[in-house]
Amino acid sequence: MTFTVRRARTSDAESIASLYKLFWTHEQPLDPLIKLRKKFTLAEHTAWVKRDLRNKNIILFVAEDITDKRKNDIAGFLELSIDKNPAWFKQRLFGHINTAIVHPKHRGKGILRALTNAALAELKKRNVKTCRLIVYINNTDAIRAWEKIGFHAISLKMTKNVQ
Repeated sequence: MTFTVRRARTSDAESIASLYKLFWTHEQPLDPLIKLRKKFTLAEHTAWVKRDLRNKNIILFVAEDITDKRKNDIAGFLELSIDKNPAWFKQRLFGHINTAIVHPKHRGKGILRALTNAALAELKKRNVKTCRLIVYINNTDAIRAWEKIGFHAISLKMTKNVQ
């Protein structure tokens, strides 16, 4: 497989939405706060992706399989936002990787690293010095992948059901 990483386009929205559906299927059992109230259609997911593509604070990168140029095969994507700390903090801006998904059939091919490198290059271009992300503690494959790229744990988010 040969792939290229680029900024997402509106024409990628449905492919990205399909990958988001994989994310929700995998992550919902792990976190009670992201359980959906209903099953959303691919069209609804696609509309959300298109909204994100118009949001100037969100940058979507895709890894496109260019082996067969006739197909628009998105192997993975990464959603990056540039967030602001309150004024009293020394470092005002930071990058946040909100979502990163590589299709299971394309894992282990360096796609996550390539997507992350594109995101980090964008942050450097904007003079943003730190990037963070959240990964579920029992998602050991993802933790290992992020650690290989150079991320490290600095905190532990905890949850307790009260009812």
